[in-house]
Amino acid sequence: MDDLRKAELALSQTRLQEALTLCLKIIERDSKYAPVYYLLGTIYEQQGSKESAKQALLKSLKLDPGHKASHLKLGTVYLQEGDVSSAAKAFHTAAKLGDVSGASQYGLGLILISKSKYAEARPLLLSAVRTDPKNAERLFALIAVELQLKQQTNARTHALQLARFHSRNPWVLYRLGTLFIDHQMLDDAQAQLERAATLLSGTTGLQGVQLSDLYLQLAQIRLTRQDNLAALQYLEKIDTNKLSSELQPAALDLQGTALLALGRVTEARSKHQQAAQFGFSQSEHWEHWIWTELLTGRTTEARNLIAEAKKKWPRSLPIQKLASLVEREHSPERAHVPFSDDWHMKGEGLVCCPCAVPCPCRSNAPPTAGHCENVGTFRIETGHYGSVALDGLTFASAGCTMGSQVAPSVLYVNREANDGQIIALERLYQSFLPLRPILFSEVRRKEIVFAKGNDGRVYEVAIPGSLEIKILRQIDHLGQPLFQTAALDYFSNTIEYAKNVIYRVFDEELQLRWDFSRRQANFRVFDLQSQMYKQGMMLVQYSDGSGSFNKRQQELIQTLRLPLLRPTPKSSRPIDRSPRR
Repeated sequence: MDDLRKAELALSQTRLQEALTLCLKIIERDSKYAPVYYLLGTIYEQQGSKESAKQALLKSLKLDPGHKASHLKLGTVYLQEGDVSSAAKAFHTAAKLGDVSGASQYGLGLILISKSKYAEARPLLLSAVRTDPKNAERLFALIAVELQLKQQTNARTHALQLARFHSRNPWVLYRLGTLFIDHQMLDDAQAQLERAATLLSGTTGLQGVQLSDLYLQLAQIRLTRQDNLAALQYLEKIDTNKLSSELQPAALDLQGTALLALGRVTEARSKHQQAAQFGFSQSEHWEHWIWTELLTGRTTEARNLIAEAKKKWPRSLPIQKLASLVEREHSPERAHVPFSDDWHMKGEGLVCCPCAVPCPCRSNAPPTAGHCENVGTFRIETGHYGSVALDGLTFASAGCTMGSQVAPSVLYVNREANDGQIIALERLYQSFLPLRPILFSEVRRKEIVFAKGNDGRVYEVAIPGSLEIKILRQIDHLGQPLFQTAALDYFSNTIEYAKNVIYRVFDEELQLRWDFSRRQANFRVFDLQSQMYKQGMMLVQYSDGSGSFNKRQQELIQTLRLPLLRPTPKSSRPIDRSPRR
């Protein structure tokens, strides 16, 4: 075997120093042998010596201007240096010389990507992939371009091709998963990352991919989907010592968030405390720690921590807001109604909004028109929050239930409600959304008429000077609902669609005024207790706005045997979306 072949073999086995020594030995014997300079340029490029690589390749082309491989490698080096013009010239020359490897098209495609010319880059990348269908880098570039062009179907097709050819390579699957995360394709990302994690299971990692990093990515996806139990399971697999010092507090903070969402407040406080006490902790870690101190009734500790946090981050608006909340919670009347307590309530309620029927918010999608001026009115027949009795309590919440908010969060309660019951209602809503403080910007005691017709079909709600609602339940001769379905709702896993006869809000004092009569209305009978949230048995706990019931919600629907609406043909009659004011 001659020295050039030996050098090529050493290079293929990444024995770079051996390959370099052999090349220099050849040059000593024959300084005008063009192929050795190409090999030398390749070695220098892999060693990171861009200038030396460039000079060697230019020497190769001076001796043999028609050497396609040298033009291609030189184009790659220019591209790495950011010299796009010289790179394009090199790739075009290789193509004119008859390059059939697809490398010139791949290089020209990368140049177009650097200029954000994705539509022009895609045909070149497609051709490069056809030439070498197993080339991972070409497939990555093509998939990235298709995702930029919103061609998700094409991207998925080529992602399947990439994963099929590299099914045992966790590095490829990890990169594919992170690429999908960048484009909010969380189901696809989760599938690839889980496959990578399975391949890495029992190892310490591969090519810079740590198993703990993978678990952290998967936990973040699960938390985004509000699948907190699955997120916690991934987080508990993480060896925090394998994470960077910056990621260690982040992992602990995420673990605390998952625990808090599952109602395990004391454990959550411990994790948030550990995260905040790291040298690399951020202000949000302190916010979470202070919040869990409040949730566990440790108001004095929360007050002391707020004082320290204000010194660390004197201009932080979230810290300032939390400071106001801590001071409010220090009042004696609130101390008698703890944040975390057992509760149970039975009753009925109705919600009206401007959405179409069925309301997309109820099946994990955004509001029909991008806004949701809604009112939910509820009557608790029997119930309690801890020691606070809620029997007979009637209340209405405006603009705080579903969808994007364009109106303040207002709570109307019947005049007879005492301060303890109002605080208990706030705590109830806090149980629904434990991760952040729930504050009603306005609480108004008013006369609330909640009337039910003798036949159980007609429901009317009136708050003088504020709102008027009338719905008609759609039930059969046995009193059974005709349009009952699984739904995202804080009070029940099922709702039934009703006819919206009147839905008007006209509270001049709070500057709330709209008329969405004859739009969407729904009704529910509820029998709800705190354990249902603690056990993760509510569909709304897994809301992620992905456009339809996600996988976790579908599993829960099957487990609980919840009803679903049958698809109905869309009406050809246009719906007037403009509010009546």
